[in-house]
Amino acid sequence: MDKMHTLELLGVGRYAKPYTVQLDFKDELAYFLHLLSGCKVENIRTIENYKQLSRSLLTYDQAALERFNITALMGIDPALDSFFVVLLGDVSCNRKHAIWTMEDVTNEFVYKFYITLMDCVSETRDYVAVYMCSRSNGQMVYRSKSYSDAILSSNDAFTEPVIVSRRGIGQESMIIHPPCYELYQYAFKEEPDEYARFRFC
Repeated sequence: MDKMHTLELLGVGRYAKPYTVQLDFKDELAYFLHLLSGCKVENIRTIENYKQLSRSLLTYDQAALERFNITALMGIDPALDSFFVVLLGDVSCNRKHAIWTMEDVTNEFVYKFYITLMDCVSETRDYVAVYMCSRSNGQMVYRSKSYSDAILSSNDAFTEPVIVSRRGIGQESMIIHPPCYELYQYAFKEEPDEYARFRFC
């Protein structure tokens, strides 16, 4: 997280409103894989070191990504495995007129997966942020964003839960309780319990 992002969370940015609301999805890899493939959220959460893996991928931790092995996500849920098969098929089709080594195919597969994943994250993040602003009657603005979070500035404290939902057979919804900070309050926040702000229904 860069210094400007932290300043935004502290509420000291120019034209900042009295309250800062943070949408943070860095621990929600399971939900985004569910949106992409229809896999079960609880299956993905059983992965060893899930929280570390989720944060590495969704915050674009370059050092951790260099050690990332996509096989950690395979064999966990049949729907996710099917998604990977389709993705690999797309990659294979694109290499018909080029000479690729197996390493080239693997790298392209991982790259395509990551781009697809982060497109889903950014689309969801922006949709939720804009929805929240639209419900505020002009009292809330979208200040900034990073890979997996958004910062909103508000005239009023925001205490409502937000339901993230996609229409589709078997798709789960996620209820978010975004933290809301007064000026400088973010500097004194404690790390919340794992998944405390997220609930699936």
